[in-house]
Amino acid sequence: MKRFALTAVLALIGCENHTGEKWRAKKEMPVYRSPKGDAQEEIFRLARGDVCYPSRVVVEKVFRYTAVHCPSRGDGWVVDDYFEKSA
Repeated sequence: MKRFALTAVLALIGCENHTGEKWRAKKEMPVYRSPKGDAQEEIFRLARGDVCYPSRVVVEKVFRYTAVHCPSRGDGWVVDDYFEKSA
């Protein structure tokens, strides 16, 4: 039980919420299915100008992944931070 509680606390520390932000891609970049594991599966690519809405951030190994919802493309995770950000 203590191990589960510790895992839950560490997971919360490694997550952030970007509520209300709107991100516009500055360049083409990959979007991944999951932030977990070594072999990332690309599910689609954002084109320059695509709009996404970020949610939580997770640090996996040395990478910082952000979950995004992109209405024109779908949902996934990005590593790159090449976005024009606005509220």
